[in-house]
Amino acid sequence: MQAGAPHGLVPMGGTALNMVRIEAGLMIAGPEFGPDHDALEAGLEFSVDLKKESFVGRPAPERNAAASRRVLVGLHIAGIMPPSRRRCLVGREKVDVVTSACHSPQLGHPIAMAHMTVENAEIDSNLEVGKLDGHMKRLLCTVAPLPFLDPKRIKARA
Repeated sequence: MQAGAPHGLVPMGGTALNMVRIEAGLMIAGPEFGPDHDALEAGLEFSVDLKKESFVGRPAPERNAAASRRVLVGLHIAGIMPPSRRRCLVGREKVDVVTSACHSPQLGHPIAMAHMTVENAEIDSNLEVGKLDGHMKRLLCTVAPLPFLDPKRIKARA
């Protein structure tokens, strides 16, 4: 127990909150979605009413509702935790980037979230995270479903 904490509660730092968020598979603006993602890719389907007859930008979410290009997946990582924005690779083909990563004490290894092309997002498929230039060791990864832990996201709401 930390001195000065009311009722025995230990304050949580930003790193711990980020870990709980990633373990629960919760997205955050910036890393997981931004201007280069449409609302459907960002998991914000509720914000787009495709039943509405006409609105500005309708073709993009309409197209992605029919055939999504990217999906958010989890990665189990062997070795060290990669920095965010590292490339996800299958051989020499870039299939997207790590959006958020942390070490999960409960799982005992690093985990990450990544927006992945749908062709490479099959659960249990293998890929690597790293650089093409050979100056950084590539880390082996396995695609995993989200959330990693806490499917009801109770810890993230506490």
